[in-house]
Formats: sequence, C-alpha cells, structure tokens
Amino acid sequence: MTKALIGIGDIHLRSKNYYKTGLKAFLDWFNKTFPDERREETEIVIAGDVLNKVAMLPFVAASTVNLFETLHKKAKNVYVILGNHDYGMSKYKVINTKDFLEKEGAIVID
Repeated sequence: MTKALIGIGDIHLRSKNYYKTGLKAFLDWFNKTFPDERREETEIVIAGDVLNKVAMLPFVAASTVNLFETLHKKAKNVYVILGNHDYGMSKYKVINTKDFLEKEGAIVID
C-alpha cells in the first residue's frame, strides 16, 4: 500500500465569477485525477489561505462546504495550515476561521 500526500495552497475562495469558474475547474480536475479507491491511503495538506480576508458571502460559505466535501471523498484526512488571509477573517470578526474549517472536517494547524 503506497501512501499519497496531496498539497494544495492559496485557494482564496471569494465570490467573483472567475473564482466560481476556477473552483469548478479545479474540482472537476481533482475528481478526475484522484481516485476514490485510494481515500484511506491519501492525506491532503492545504497550505494557507483557504478563505480571503473579509469576504464571507453565502457563495463563499457554500463553496467551502463543497470543496471540503470533495476533498474528504478523496482523502482520509484534510489538514489546513492557516494563512494570513484566513486569520483576517477572524481579525475582522467575520467568522472564526479555525472553528468554521473544523466544522467542515479539517484538522486545523494554527
């Protein structure tokens, strides 16, 4: 059994149309590239900036849920190392990023 580690960084989820298109393209590619059968052998690390500072609109929240649902289908664990933009969400009292991502099943490294 070969273990797999997938690294992702700087997603910066936001609500502009090109981000919607980019996220869809990424999720389509991700689903085609990584087989569900390898889930138990796969770990994902997201190196910061899942979110983008203070822009927590309904689309962004829904996109985050969709992203993590997809990632959890492909990996046993999803780790997030918070980046400066993730911290901005908490600094400006929009949301507590750590709590929000943990509710989506991420193991958050703060």
